[in-house]
Amino acid sequence: MSQTTVVVVNDDPQQLHLISALLRRDGLRILPCHGAEEALRVMRDEQEIGAIVTDLHMPGIDGWRFCHLVRSPEYEAFNTTPILVLSATFSGTEAEQLTADLGANAFLSAPFEPSELRAWVRKLLQGRSPRASLRVLLIEGREPRARALRQTFEAHGYAVILAPTATEGLRLFWQHKPEITLISSQIPDTAADQLVEELKPPGSATVVISITSARSPERGLRLLKRGVDACVSEPFEPEYLIEVCRQARRQRALIRVEELFFQRTRALRSSEARFRALFEGIPETVFVRAENGTVLHVNDVGARRWGLSAAELVGENLETLLQLPAGVELVWNRPGSAGPPPRAFEATMVSQSGRRMDVDVNERRIDFEGRPAVLSVARDVTAKRELERQRADFLAMLTHDIRNPLSVVLGYTAMLEELGDLREEQREILSRIVTNSQSVLSLVNNYLDLAKIEAGRVSLEKQAIVLNDLLRRVAERYEIEARRKSIDLELDFDDGIPRISGDPLALERVFTNLLHNALKFTPDRGRVRIASARRDGTVSAVVSDTGPGIAPRELATIFEKYGRSASGSPHEGTGLGLFIARALVEAHGGRIEVDTSADAGSRFEVLLPYL
Repeated sequence: MSQTTVVVVNDDPQQLHLISALLRRDGLRILPCHGAEEALRVMRDEQEIGAIVTDLHMPGIDGWRFCHLVRSPEYEAFNTTPILVLSATFSGTEAEQLTADLGANAFLSAPFEPSELRAWVRKLLQGRSPRASLRVLLIEGREPRARALRQTFEAHGYAVILAPTATEGLRLFWQHKPEITLISSQIPDTAADQLVEELKPPGSATVVISITSARSPERGLRLLKRGVDACVSEPFEPEYLIEVCRQARRQRALIRVEELFFQRTRALRSSEARFRALFEGIPETVFVRAENGTVLHVNDVGARRWGLSAAELVGENLETLLQLPAGVELVWNRPGSAGPPPRAFEATMVSQSGRRMDVDVNERRIDFEGRPAVLSVARDVTAKRELERQRADFLAMLTHDIRNPLSVVLGYTAMLEELGDLREEQREILSRIVTNSQSVLSLVNNYLDLAKIEAGRVSLEKQAIVLNDLLRRVAERYEIEARRKSIDLELDFDDGIPRISGDPLALERVFTNLLHNALKFTPDRGRVRIASARRDGTVSAVVSDTGPGIAPRELATIFEKYGRSASGSPHEGTGLGLFIARALVEAHGGRIEVDTSADAGSRFEVLLPYL
């Protein structure tokens, strides 16, 4: 039993190989062709071809024109061969309709599943190519003539819409948007010339054919100028009108194809101009290179930094211009057919004079002038490195020169309270020392935590924790401040909650920030409550206050970095406490929720998984 032959046409060698390999799985004999011209030559030597699978956007003869040729009298042997058109460039209803008008049986836009492609080819080989019926609007005032034409068109698979007047025809035209409109000169309420103008606005895709009873070249020319696609003079056989419609549709489709390719060419040129303007306007080094490192294009900024002209740099190898770190190769792995994802790395640019510049390089694969290439952006990070060094020095200063002495101050104040009775005035002074020292210590700790979070260096040393003990320790640190403001600090713990797995220092930072905020925003003689309980399979810890609450417009941003409530003192805090609290809670696999209302205080609840 001989194999069924399928011609596959695609100018992309990889796509051609892939599609051919997929269809061979179904036992088909595949004739791969790299273009329409090659396919037409190959087909002349074949006795029988079961189906044609062609790409749409190809150089030379594109897929649409290829379909038109296959359906032409010059290739009569293949006029009925089923054609499947594949397209990654054009898609949508118009592209499908143009494809059908030019003779194809099916249209498949990319990306598509391999199984979908194979299923479509099987359908075509079995003679199954379902296509929607073309709609024909017939504006004809003579009922017998309208009935005869309707029967003929329906016999050829068209859906016919009848309109006895121009007014009704216009209404039905905009309601159904038919592919073909036939206008008879025998309509009672409007001249055909006027009706054509309303049916053929600029850009209209419908095919309009005029049926006239007068053989007048002048009238026919006038109608064609107004947009009519063809004129048919009576009398004629209805079958002749079917062929006129088919030819007019194909001619209109070819014109629309030219328009689409012109639009695409103009869009590509515009896109290229924008790309070049962007390329040159970026204040960083931007270059395009081949995979082996050969420079193909570079912007003026990069040329100046390397100390050469752009023309001199083209053709140079990147290995002489850029020092790559250990382990980074010019060609990186290509996992799968889609290619590797973009990558980023640090490197050093070396100019002609020997000047060195630290850069962050971001690369991604692109097509450049029809071949694979790599687009690279090298950003000067000299200033960034200096800022990082200064920031590291600042953080070290915070740790050693501020936090450590503050811890000593707090330690000595705690000892003073234990040494003996103090006068009321002395206790007040001591309370203010503790309160302000704790505020400064909280600020320092928040800055240190922020640095870790932004650097992605949050590491948790987890252990089994009794959450109530941790909450009690945090509360004890703020007892003096609560007494100074006459705030009632309540503890309401559920002794039956299970232990949790967490980093004690990180969780203390969370509840220190929450309690510090609660005391800061609660007025004198108010109340702050710390509670624990079970909730929905988690351990819940709540810090609530009787402060002014949080305005609804601020709720969406209170957990953002440097987010501050307008209710607090403008001189207190940096807006980092809640940002850090949420980050540390989420690092524990938990979440933090807030409930607030005007003049009723705020309630922050931390939910953590337990052991």
